[in-house]
Amino acid sequence: MKQMNPGILAIILVLAVALGGTIGFFLGRSTNTADYSYEGKIDYACGLARDMDGRYESFNDPSNEEDFRDNVTDLLAISTLFGGGWVQLHDKVSELAQDLYRAVNTLDAEAVDETIDDILEYCDAR
Repeated sequence: MKQMNPGILAIILVLAVALGGTIGFFLGRSTNTADYSYEGKIDYACGLARDMDGRYESFNDPSNEEDFRDNVTDLLAISTLFGGGWVQLHDKVSELAQDLYRAVNTLDAEAVDETIDDILEYCDAR
């Protein structure tokens, strides 16, 4: 597997976080009634994970930078929604968030695959 330049990965991660913050800012100003509760965040993360099912295989090939970037952004969004400030209250959820974050940051495609499967299992059991 071709190694990705760590500088490029850092830039992609910073852009993903910035994009998430920007989207969050504008969603907060929307007239739509979004569910910002804990359950609403988990529901949204579960929806993202279901949408990713089967699509994250291109995570194995960072040479396709556009797909790779889109997948990293979505995977980090799922991790953030699962782990965003609820660590003490929901141990299983925060564990899944940490596992996914670690797998993405170490470019471990097998761990990403396993963690998405675990997240989908958790979501289906809710």
